[in-house]
Amino acid sequence: MARYAALTIVLIIAVLAVISRKNYSKYKDGRGPFWSTAELVASFIPVERMSQLKSIIRKTKVLNSSSLEEQAKSVAVSLVRKFIIGALSLSILVFGLSFIPEKSIDRSTFERPEAGASSNYVDLELVDEISKSRETYQMEVHPRELTDVEFEEAVEKAKKFIDSHMLLKNISKDKVTGNLFFPTGDETGALRISWETSSPDVINNSGKVTTDASREPVVVDIYATIKDENHKDVYETSVTVVSDENLSNSEKAKVAILEIEGRNRSDSELSIPDVIDGVKVGRKINTRSEILLRVLVIGCFVIGLYSLLSISRMKEAGDKRDAEISDAYYGFINRLTIYIGAGLSIRDAMRSAAKNERCESLVQEIEFSLNKVSSGISEQRVFTELGNNLGSQDYMRLMSLISQNIEYGNSNLLKLLDDEVKSGYFSKKEYMRKKGEQASEKLLLPTTILLMLVIMIVMYPAFVSI
Repeated sequence: MARYAALTIVLIIAVLAVISRKNYSKYKDGRGPFWSTAELVASFIPVERMSQLKSIIRKTKVLNSSSLEEQAKSVAVSLVRKFIIGALSLSILVFGLSFIPEKSIDRSTFERPEAGASSNYVDLELVDEISKSRETYQMEVHPRELTDVEFEEAVEKAKKFIDSHMLLKNISKDKVTGNLFFPTGDETGALRISWETSSPDVINNSGKVTTDASREPVVVDIYATIKDENHKDVYETSVTVVSDENLSNSEKAKVAILEIEGRNRSDSELSIPDVIDGVKVGRKINTRSEILLRVLVIGCFVIGLYSLLSISRMKEAGDKRDAEISDAYYGFINRLTIYIGAGLSIRDAMRSAAKNERCESLVQEIEFSLNKVSSGISEQRVFTELGNNLGSQDYMRLMSLISQNIEYGNSNLLKLLDDEVKSGYFSKKEYMRKKGEQASEKLLLPTTILLMLVIMIVMYPAFVSI
């Protein structure tokens, strides 16, 4: 399965490469077939996603419309190209590994754990040769049994001992067809156990089960009194006794498997037949094809996740840029107002205000806009675009005032700018308050931990003295 999935991915990429070569017979700028194939795939990216990518890139770089379009296309093609190369490399690797022959495994012989170790659990696949039904059965391979001297001496483990040994070759408490094991003592012999049942004619006090094919399933309550010289406890459980005719072929196979597993537990290995009562039995093993298919799926997912992470990092950089520009608004509007009040033109005042600005993103946007004015584009249009590119409502409002002053003239520009300075001051104050609250939230956890440590240090002597 993994081989065909990997081959399908390789063929799809090959077909896309052929189509892209037809459309781009001479690979542009010598970038090769992968770039050309990525361009073909990237051409199917929805317009909405490309617009989002442009918005993210615009926040990280100062670009005009045409350059932004080319940059967005280049980033999209680059991400697609990385995904194609990664998926192709992984598919070729999986396809090659699928031809390596698997190591032969004996499906009918199991190594039994050493004495004192935990039980092993083996998944067996039961295939009914008549109905062709498949079933997975988990068989517990018990460790080699110890002598009575080696048994654990814990009284509380007596009930667990009963649960793990009472059923013998019965597959579950809900379908009991054979005798049960009623021990008269625990593993160490330190405790005595006596038994009673609610239906002695079905299960007697020694665990012998009497079944009747004509009888309906019977629920029997079992009581075990566990005691020593000074203590007593009661273990209660219930089982359902059924006849063999009520068992399916798979359930009969399970009974036989339990009987085989219970024999000769002192042996280091356990062997079971390939077929039991018309049911094929074999260990359930994940094939190399299944493992490689999982590797292929997970690998493609990781490659895609890497592409999304790259976009997420660009978005984080854009958000950081927005925060820095918003934080610089008060200082910028304050200097701009002073320079305009001193008699400088708006363009010169803008340039002078940017000289002492610490926010590099804001300086780059302003210089980019002033260069556009120098190239002959109208100031009104440039400053309107500057407000939109900066992305903050404060800058949009400021640039709108300047654009209106340029177009219609406004003798109250200095008064309006003074109002903006006051508004910017309160915005700066609110921004600093929020930053302080965020810092306080980050300090809350370590402060709580230190407080708990102080309480523990103070209370420890009191607890010790008690």
